[in-house]
Amino acid sequence: MRNRELDHLIGTIDSVPPLPLVASRMFEVAENPASSASDLAQVISDDAGLTARVLRLVNSSFYGFAREISTVTESVVLLGFEAIVNLALGITIAHSIKAGESRVLDRQRFWQHSLGVAACARIFSRLVGYPNSEEAFIAGLVHDVGKLFFDEYLPDEYAAVVSQLHAGERNELRAEHMALETDHAIAGQMLFRKWRLPRIYRMTTRYHHAPLQCEARLSTLTGRLVGATYLADVFTKMHGGACDAHAYIPSIDPKVWSLLRLSEEDGSRVFLMFDAEVKRAREFFGIACSDELGEIKMVEEGQLRRVMILRRRPPTVSTVRIILTAAGFEVSYGLLSPGGISMPPMADPDIMIIDYDDMASSFHGIVKLVSALRAKTQLGVIILRPGPTAQEEARLYERQKVYFLEKPFRANELLGKLRQVIERGANRHN
Repeated sequence: MRNRELDHLIGTIDSVPPLPLVASRMFEVAENPASSASDLAQVISDDAGLTARVLRLVNSSFYGFAREISTVTESVVLLGFEAIVNLALGITIAHSIKAGESRVLDRQRFWQHSLGVAACARIFSRLVGYPNSEEAFIAGLVHDVGKLFFDEYLPDEYAAVVSQLHAGERNELRAEHMALETDHAIAGQMLFRKWRLPRIYRMTTRYHHAPLQCEARLSTLTGRLVGATYLADVFTKMHGGACDAHAYIPSIDPKVWSLLRLSEEDGSRVFLMFDAEVKRAREFFGIACSDELGEIKMVEEGQLRRVMILRRRPPTVSTVRIILTAAGFEVSYGLLSPGGISMPPMADPDIMIIDYDDMASSFHGIVKLVSALRAKTQLGVIILRPGPTAQEEARLYERQKVYFLEKPFRANELLGKLRQVIERGANRHN
């Protein structure tokens, strides 16, 4: 970032109002080892609005207590100091930065995405061994605060970012650097530093797109939460919950996946838990969200279909396989080699999926490969292709049981394409 742009960013952040006094008072009480539950409850109770929100949150289905919790003191006793501080902090931040009309950013989509990441980070925190699930939830909720800052304080520059995304730019951070000489992760970290928020939130915000740049390669507790937040961001986008409808849905970094010692089975379990966690999270803050995500429809019983993903080498983790396995498909890998395609023993796929980006080949090269496959088998083939396919071209290939799905796509779009192929009889058993 050039000095002029850095000075402008710092000056703009300096103009952002501080968090309400109750936030700093909560930190003071929480950091004092002599503080009691009643001390923290008193600070929160001095803010009537915050008190009402905390009690509504504690009594929501998110926690599922059998009886109504009527006081903040009781909430602190039941959930603990750290949990209540984190939840009250999340409420304070959310209600401090969601005010005002949106200038560029689709605020409904923004909060839909933020709640999805919060809920998913809570799930991943358990899998990666991070001990504070409420902290993980808040980290996910506020990870993209830099976008709200851009929208509110640098709307003209941010409009150029959104315009690039609408025009087809896949890399959101690159678009931000082109227009702003910085990105929302850096801006969010700077804003949280101004607000004197705990280091853990500054780190998750700063590195949620680049977890491998975080300290000690994810081996520390902070690193684990950064990794959990990163994965939650990706999984929410897989479900279709990106902040911007045109944003590129990234793949999972296999190094992050390996360092956190996760399996594809873990990924499928998280994927299946996602919808229920998001629904619980929506009543958490009372933030209006659309129902655009919808539920992922599973394969009906007795209609299990076998899918083979054609690759050049076995992946550490595959978002496509996670989605399909979670939806009930049997998924295997076929490996492409100079001598042909190597399949696992007893593999008997109905449909083959080929990712254009994984083939390291021209489109015509892939079409040639597909033609060779079709000459030997009646397998239906789906090609994941960046950019649209002309209607006439698509119809021509569909006659040969070859279908295209434009990238980026959402999970329900991938499953919908599979059902379309199945319904049209694009498998050799029909």
